[in-house]
Amino acid sequence: MALRRLHGGWGRNPQIRVGAGPPGRRPAKRVHKKVTRHLQSALRLAARIAWNGLANHASENIDHQELVLRAEAIAVHIDGLSASVVKDFKQIGTHHLDELRGRQARLVGLIAAAPPASLGTLADLSAACGWRLPETIAIAVVDEDPEAEGAVHPPAPPGVLSGRVDGVLTLAIPDVDGPGRREYLQRFFAHDRVVVGPVVKITDGPRSLQWASEMLFLIRNGFVQESGVTFCSNHFSTLLLFRDPVLLDAMSRQHLAPLNRLTPAKKDRLAETLLAWIRSGRSTTAVAARLQVHPQTVRYRMRQLEAIYGSKLRDPDALFELELVLRDWELRQNAQNSGSRSDTRAV
Repeated sequence: MALRRLHGGWGRNPQIRVGAGPPGRRPAKRVHKKVTRHLQSALRLAARIAWNGLANHASENIDHQELVLRAEAIAVHIDGLSASVVKDFKQIGTHHLDELRGRQARLVGLIAAAPPASLGTLADLSAACGWRLPETIAIAVVDEDPEAEGAVHPPAPPGVLSGRVDGVLTLAIPDVDGPGRREYLQRFFAHDRVVVGPVVKITDGPRSLQWASEMLFLIRNGFVQESGVTFCSNHFSTLLLFRDPVLLDAMSRQHLAPLNRLTPAKKDRLAETLLAWIRSGRSTTAVAARLQVHPQTVRYRMRQLEAIYGSKLRDPDALFELELVLRDWELRQNAQNSGSRSDTRAV
């Protein structure tokens, strides 16, 4: 009777309904433990009711030994029933979690993969996942070692969806710029290499994924020297430089041609000095501090650069283009020094 009462109330009690409430507000493990406690309490109550009924209706013909045997039979039956119910419920819970993860992975694919899904489609699947659809999103990619088969990566942080897009482990991260969010992500992925794309509208997820993938390429090949979590928003100028490599090559040939006539060592010294001079607001003292050389050395090099470039060093447009090609030169120097063997024009 107690079990029938429990079965009759199953699904009507919101406190013990499987999957009640959206994920995140009530963690699944906590729900499962609570429901399991309810089941075991009901079974213990059923055992007590059965024992009381047996004791109240036992005739004087049942001796003490028979009563003990029947009590033991009740206990064994309840123990077996309890183990079976808990096992079945765990299987139901596991199936429910697998379905939820599958829906979340599909949602990541819809947000990040091209062509972009409609806002209505995203809203429907988001509701099915119990995930509040944000207005903006940042897509991140996790760098996985292709030689490490079966490598285990940490689960996504709370509120972050994970899935695979074209075989790449991908994360959909809302509110990246919220208070403490970047620091939290850096701690969470302290032992992984993760690239977080720029924040975009929820329907522009593929663009964020594209930029994150391009930044991961630059990191892998030594153009950007970072580990752990990298935010594309800290490297917009670098991403912009690599958007049109053919045009950048043409600019480099035009502006660096005078330096190419020098020895490699002298070219590197003057290129480094000119870039530092532009970055430092043309301050000799600041350039000397940046390069850790004597100010007189900076003046000597700048006289050489004046002889090479002349009036271009006083033309804002020419200086802007010079800074672009010199930043590109610096990135490639970093990649070369890091031992990269990849094609530097593969972006």
